[in-house]
Formats: sequence, C-alpha cells, structure tokens
Amino acid sequence: VMILTDSRIVDITQNVLFSRTMAEANLTDIEDVNAEVKGILPTLFHFGTVFVQTAGTARNFEFKSLPDPYNVSKMIVDLHQKSLIEEEKRESREIGRSVAREEEKKCESSHHQETKEAAEEIPKPSPIKPQEEPKSDVKQNKNDNSVSQEDLEKGGGAEF
Repeated sequence: VMILTDSRIVDITQNVLFSRTMAEANLTDIEDVNAEVKGILPTLFHFGTVFVQTAGTARNFEFKSLPDPYNVSKMIVDLHQKSLIEEEKRESREIGRSVAREEEKKCESSHHQETKEAAEEIPKPSPIKPQEEPKSDVKQNKNDNSVSQEDLEKGGGAEF
C-alpha cells in the first residue's frame, strides 16, 4: 500500500498474515522519482512501477502495479517541490525571528547603556552648607553698645 501525503510518503507491505513492513520518508528527502511501464498489457492498461530514491541511508521505495505511474511520479515530484518551498519559507521565518531577537537584545542593551550614561551625566546635587550669619560692617567695642556716626552713615547697625 502506498500512502502519499503533503509531507510524507509511506509504503506498507504485508508479507504474511501477521507480518508487515512499513517505511516512510519526508518528501524533502526525495532525490529521484522514476516511472516504468514494461510490456504490452501494462502499456495498454496504463499500469507500471514507480521508484522513489531518498537521501542518505533511508530505504528506497518501489511501488508496483500502480495505475497511471507517470501521473503518480509527477504528483510526487510536485509535492516534493512544494514541501521544499514550504521548508525554505519556514527557515527564513525562523532566521527572521532570530535576527529580530538579536536586534531587540541590541536595542535593549543600547538603551540600558544610554540610560546609564545619562544617569552619569546628571549633576549630583551638592551637599547643603549651613548659611553663615551676615557679617556686619559695624565696628563695635566689646564693652560699648553704642554705634558710631560713621557706622550709621554706612547703613550698618549693631546687634543688641
């Protein structure tokens, strides 16, 4: 029995009553597809064999006595091409996502660095110094509480 999906090809062979073998491969692993029609009856009734060769150590598939083997082989090749295109799209999306994540990390790092530099540029407030009492220009004797005429003209005063 041959099962062909949009992503895989499956071959199930019933050997005896309680023995069967099953082989499957992704369509992206297919390397070659051939159709063969031998003899007068297969040619007249459009029956033949389709051979599917896969990459690596995977088993090759041989489907015997298939109706319209040329159309089946064309269908396998078309699905193979479609699956390759979809895989390329998926890979490019994954690459795009990883590039976007890298750019996001760079932006976050850059923003963090800019914030740190901006914080360093902000002047730190100087500590508050206690205000000194205003000095008076008035000359006063320690024992004398009087203000001289000269001090009054300057506008100074004495503290009492």
